[in-house]
Amino acid sequence: MKLAISWKVFFLLLLLLLIPVANWYALNIYQQQIEISNTETNKQLLNSYHGLLLKLIQEDSNFAEQMSLQKNAKQVVVAKREGPILVDGFADEWFPYQDNLLQTRNDTNPSQMRLIEDQQFVYGLIEVQDNHVIYLNNQNQGQSSDTLRLDLGYGYWLLQAVAPGRMNVQREFGSGLKPINSIVAVWQETKNGYVVEFRAPKLLVGDKLNAVLYDVDNQELSNYNDKYQGVFTFTNFSYLPLAREKNNAWLLANELNQKRLTITNQTGQVIYQVGDLFPINAATMPTNDRYRSVKKIDDAFTRSIYQNGSHSEDFNQGSIDFYARAGKFFQINGEQSGLVILESSLLEEKRLLGTIKWWLWAFSVLIWLLILSMVISQISKYRKRIAVLNDLTEQANEADADAVDFSNIEIDGHDEISQLYENMAYYNQRLEQRRGHQQKLLARLNHELRTPLAIIGSSIDNLALSDLDEGDQQLIDNARTGLERLSLSFSRLSEANRLEDSIDKVELEWFVLGQLLESLVTSYGHAWPDISFNLNLDDVDVKVRGTEDLFAQMLDKIISNAVDFCDDRKTIIISLELNKSSLQLSVFNYGPMIEQDKLQTVFNLMESHRKKDNAIPSSGKTSNLGLGLYLARLIARRHKAKIFATNSENNDGVSFNLLWAKKNFRLQ
Repeated sequence: MKLAISWKVFFLLLLLLLIPVANWYALNIYQQQIEISNTETNKQLLNSYHGLLLKLIQEDSNFAEQMSLQKNAKQVVVAKREGPILVDGFADEWFPYQDNLLQTRNDTNPSQMRLIEDQQFVYGLIEVQDNHVIYLNNQNQGQSSDTLRLDLGYGYWLLQAVAPGRMNVQREFGSGLKPINSIVAVWQETKNGYVVEFRAPKLLVGDKLNAVLYDVDNQELSNYNDKYQGVFTFTNFSYLPLAREKNNAWLLANELNQKRLTITNQTGQVIYQVGDLFPINAATMPTNDRYRSVKKIDDAFTRSIYQNGSHSEDFNQGSIDFYARAGKFFQINGEQSGLVILESSLLEEKRLLGTIKWWLWAFSVLIWLLILSMVISQISKYRKRIAVLNDLTEQANEADADAVDFSNIEIDGHDEISQLYENMAYYNQRLEQRRGHQQKLLARLNHELRTPLAIIGSSIDNLALSDLDEGDQQLIDNARTGLERLSLSFSRLSEANRLEDSIDKVELEWFVLGQLLESLVTSYGHAWPDISFNLNLDDVDVKVRGTEDLFAQMLDKIISNAVDFCDDRKTIIISLELNKSSLQLSVFNYGPMIEQDKLQTVFNLMESHRKKDNAIPSSGKTSNLGLGLYLARLIARRHKAKIFATNSENNDGVSFNLLWAKKNFRLQ
């Protein structure tokens, strides 16, 4: 299958487009590989953390208790702060911290205490139920007031209400009390009592807690007497250990970048979680990250760990929020005591890979578009130049010309198209030169041989007047016949030469072809009464560009040739047929066919294919010089028609055809 150059270039560009597609595919394969590698690395890190956890449990008898891995009702868990805390005496920011409450019943409803911490401070919230709030008016007079007495491992603190929104914070020493300025505490009254909110630096907080509430209803009673409403404790008047992050420093020392380590106890409660899979401000957050900031984990994943010992899963494969999760249970004293779960993401790698992918794709598309524009521009130039050459050759082909006219164009450049133009112009020039030499040779021969031929003719005539016998007279007659034939040949050649020049100079105009054919066929019927001329126009009403006189001469020669070769049926059919893209005039005669290899040369100068048994010249003479059809071709060219001969499909005659392209005729 042959393809045009445009389609070839199009398929080439498609191949070039496969380059970025291949790069995109390769990056996707690489993305799958790093996901697989991340999953395996996550499993290996999990084993490391699991082994370290077991070693700490074995070597540190207090570690399991501190991490709440064993049941210990006396332990106080300090939660990790997850959001901003404004120390203003209001409990609205403390809603997420509902677990691990310390309670004491000093009224109809129990009072509550909660502790949380971050990297710098420990925060406390005490919600007290009290029907009569007593403020401290004068500290120096030893007045009694509602008081909180806390010991967080480094001595007791006294928190006393001075006025709504204000508190007096002091530390007990052997010699008395001293104010503590580094502790911020705020007191706010509520409908059922009051709220105390405080913030203390971690340096002032140890690893145990003792918390006592002094509820005073009569402000005139002296301090610490039996008229107090009550002394209530959150810790049963003893110290309870604090489960804080500082006890897990071995984990905090690990920089968990794009990773999250979670430890649960046997009930699924999260007792430790550190690290973030994705930054909180990340543009893309996975919707199925169920373990972030949860208090308890109990799902199919954790149940599978308890059943199989370990388990791993991947989430969001092929996406920027891909992450891997692996878990493993651990035992204390031979019993399953909790889970270690490690999760890791590839957010930064995926972002970088996505950036590379899009930049590579954009760069490839940009290069492809640049190449496409260059190729299209070059193709456009080539097509324009090729179109010029193609139009010239088509015009020459339609006119059945001997050469292509390059006189009105010039193609510059140093590429194949310009080289083709130069070669065609060179051979066309040689052809024109040869044709000019032939015309000059004919003219010169006609001029140079006229006088010798006249002398020979005169000599033959003089000899004919002599007293010659019958044999000599026959020789004289043969010489005269040859001389006449030679003179006729030169005359016809000169006529053809002059006619060719005159044809090129004649002015053309549009004329109605059908009317001219009807007129000519009528005259042919008078000229050859023994021949039947059938004209088939089929309602074709068209105009062609030329001259009626020249066209009549051309058709005369074609009809004369048809009459000469017509058989006993004595019928010549002239038909005009209009197709979608062409107009064809055919002259068909019944008779002998032309040999297949002679169909292309029958219109050449001095070319005759008559045989003695079918040579019946319509002029009554026996000589034929092959000039009639040659002149017909010259006139057909001038009328922008291509002339050719074909044998009939039934092998019973020959058709001479004139073919006009669509642009060379007009419909009426």
